[in-house]
Amino acid sequence: MKRHIAVDVTGLLLAVVVTAASIQDRDAGHRLLAILRGTFSTIRLVWADGGYPGRLLGWANSLLALRVDIIKPKPGSTGFHVRPRVWVVEWTFRLAQQISPLCPRLRGQARTPRSDGSRRHHRDHDQATRPNLTVLNHTLSEGTTSRRTIRSFIQWRHRTGIAARFTIRYRTARTTPLAASTTRLELIRTTIEADHITLSTRIAALLLLLYGIPVRRIAELTLENITTTPPGPTVRIGTLPAPLPEPLLPLLQQHLDSHANQKTTNHESRWLFPGTRAGHHLTEKTLMQRLRKLGIDIRAARNAALHDLSKEIDAASLAALLGYTPNTMNIHAARAAIPMGSYPAIKHPKR
Repeated sequence: MKRHIAVDVTGLLLAVVVTAASIQDRDAGHRLLAILRGTFSTIRLVWADGGYPGRLLGWANSLLALRVDIIKPKPGSTGFHVRPRVWVVEWTFRLAQQISPLCPRLRGQARTPRSDGSRRHHRDHDQATRPNLTVLNHTLSEGTTSRRTIRSFIQWRHRTGIAARFTIRYRTARTTPLAASTTRLELIRTTIEADHITLSTRIAALLLLLYGIPVRRIAELTLENITTTPPGPTVRIGTLPAPLPEPLLPLLQQHLDSHANQKTTNHESRWLFPGTRAGHHLTEKTLMQRLRKLGIDIRAARNAALHDLSKEIDAASLAALLGYTPNTMNIHAARAAIPMGSYPAIKHPKR
């Protein structure tokens, strides 16, 4: 397998083409330049390695209006030496080794002894990539919801042996938004009475306001999570089913009878909130956008729900009902000034 990339003068990635190892570089160059031109219409000059000679240059000039200059080795030079412009591409490949799961195979490099010049070259690359690790550390600690994906990716790299363990400092939230209980109750009343709002959006909003469930978890609810028991309908979010309040039942039953998006490509969907793509649920991003249009501050509303519930139910039971860890519920209980909030979490016996 071969990988061909186009970068700007600072090493930022612009285009990528992956081909079989049997494909010659000049043939893959046609695809790479076509992608580059289709994506970036203002580029006029491209520097290329010596593996891209021949008809590629004339083809790029006549059809793509791209001037391709080949960077050749210095006459009479032997061994390793840094070539103008080419080192930027090499630096990008080296950087990819730090952050990509494909990095050990990115260039198909063999573990061969390096010359003194090569060692100096790679030492410079290592020094250049350290600030990027600092940025990654900052993103994980202070970033938005993308840190969950980044953290999972780094953990996967370590488990598969691609890279060593990457240790970061614990993230401390800058702020903890909290809506007032009266605001939360007013939002619940407004959502129940908002007949002009899509039914699925109202139900999702009520689940957030009543239980403080993460939006991602709401989007992933299935029909099997809703069950009917003698005491009344329940929703299974955690290990224990949580009872559904009476004002929510008529809306939920109407939603189950109509089940949005089933008339398009999501026939017989198992999701409580089907998306427009067949077999997929509504995305977290879409659901968050709909909730914000209702005037709901998602983080503040979720914290308010957990804050109020912590006053009524002990942390261990609340964790089992809502799918949170006992430690997380202990934190919310402590913020709500509940005396038992700082007690060790009580684990429910396995059944």
